[in-house]
Amino acid sequence: MIGFTFLLFLNFFSQEPVYETMSKEIIKKYSKEVLKPNDLPIYVMGGSSDKGINSITLGVNKKGPGTIKEGRRLIVNLVSELIARYNNSEQIRPYLLNYPFDENNFVFKVSYINPQGGFWIKQVDRKNDEQIALIGLYYGTIQYCIHTGDEIAPLQKVHQETFENAVRIVKEDDERIKNN
Repeated sequence: MIGFTFLLFLNFFSQEPVYETMSKEIIKKYSKEVLKPNDLPIYVMGGSSDKGINSITLGVNKKGPGTIKEGRRLIVNLVSELIARYNNSEQIRPYLLNYPFDENNFVFKVSYINPQGGFWIKQVDRKNDEQIALIGLYYGTIQYCIHTGDEIAPLQKVHQETFENAVRIVKEDDERIKNN
């Protein structure tokens, strides 16, 4: 309660709404506890908030290339943890424009980067699903893209699924591993 009162006090002197400060604190703690230990730096952060929090946007970088299978597990775990942190925060809950928050309130991107720091570019001798450059969750739908190297439209979607379906697939894989 003291922390919440302190946030309200600080907010009195800033132009930022208290719920944006709270949201940044959730992401800061998430970054420290989840992203940094897994070498996943944040490259984009934002959201939609008007009289409350409607959506959260977050993007992280990972050394590439990625695969659909590995990337699915990664994005399911990262997003599920972030959803839980927002829903479990009693302080921010009154500011969530819909509660509970779910995958439809998030844009979350995992960019697979090459050693020079740019997107992983597809190599012709490897399968598309083994060279993912970008995985993006867009309000409940996950897209897996390769980078073709083309200058005009470099990202090409190679697979799409709902977040719910991705969660189901990851759980089924976990069950198979557990039973073997």
